[in-house]
Amino acid sequence: MAHWAVVTYGSEVNRSAEVRALAGLLRARGLSVAGFAQDKRIDAEGRASIELLRLGRDERRPLGATGGTEAKAASQGECTFTFSADAFACARAWLEEDAKQAQVLLLSEVSKLEVGGEGHFGALVWALGLDESKVVVFVARANQLSYLVEKLKPGGDPVAYLELPSAGPEKEAFAQTLAAALAVA
Repeated sequence: MAHWAVVTYGSEVNRSAEVRALAGLLRARGLSVAGFAQDKRIDAEGRASIELLRLGRDERRPLGATGGTEAKAASQGECTFTFSADAFACARAWLEEDAKQAQVLLLSEVSKLEVGGEGHFGALVWALGLDESKVVVFVARANQLSYLVEKLKPGGDPVAYLELPSAGPEKEAFAQTLAAALAVA
């Protein structure tokens, strides 16, 4: 089973920028990184949308938007987005393709949908089932973490934990701990 680590965040964190910066830091430490992030956008009329971003590549895909009728609306909590099931399937396909060369699989964001067994849940379960040459890092809202761990049952303790926002030394320590778990000097 793959190692696992957690990055949590609060509501005021620019998660997309933080995740991309973390991926860059991990790469600078000599770790190969794959995965995906979500980028929230607000248009001129104030409508919000979310794009799926493939880490390490210049690929994006619409994931969800407020309103609309495509796919399944997230009915849990206060989420008002409608998400595309095809985009979740695309994220998993990206992950499966890129995982062949990656040591660290960074999955952002996982939250209410995944706690309900939807969204990126299948990708998380698949990634956690890989061997110990991988570390699966899931990025989750802090108040959803215990529910997510209970649902996923990843086994054992996380090899590392990081709370965003955090300063450079904490991010460096997180990267160092992941490298040590993978026996990368």
